[in-house]
Amino acid sequence: MSDSSVCLTDAQCWDLLASVEFGRLGYSRQGRVEVVPVNYVAQRLGVDEGRLLFRTAAGGKLMGACAGDVVFEVDEVGEERAWSVMVRGRARELGEREAREVEDLPLRPWFAGEKAHVVVIVPQEVSGRSFVLQRPWRRMKPAQVVPPRNPWG
Repeated sequence: MSDSSVCLTDAQCWDLLASVEFGRLGYSRQGRVEVVPVNYVAQRLGVDEGRLLFRTAAGGKLMGACAGDVVFEVDEVGEERAWSVMVRGRARELGEREAREVEDLPLRPWFAGEKAHVVVIVPQEVSGRSFVLQRPWRRMKPAQVVPPRNPWG
């Protein structure tokens, strides 16, 4: 990695996962790769470990996410720096008792519609990077704009 890119520790990744509530869930369903936005909660289970939870309705997302490996990504881009965290693991729907145990978490749908199913992503791998943004065009002077010549006169 270059001097402008830093690998994050597991603890740093979990701090960042806990600092935002919107990410992208990737899974495979019927031979197609799907990537969908979800709001979620990162539940810490220690300094450098945890799990991710989200709500969903019955349907394709629930079936696809719980059928195999998943990937979950969050990121943030600022003026000078950016970061990205990737979680690879397995997802499963929580049973009724387990779902009641997480009711106190701030895990609510962002838009109307019933999201009765609670899904947990159990990470097998967590990785992240932070990097300095290189945007040389921000220091360039704008070119002088010459108005177009009117071809009719």
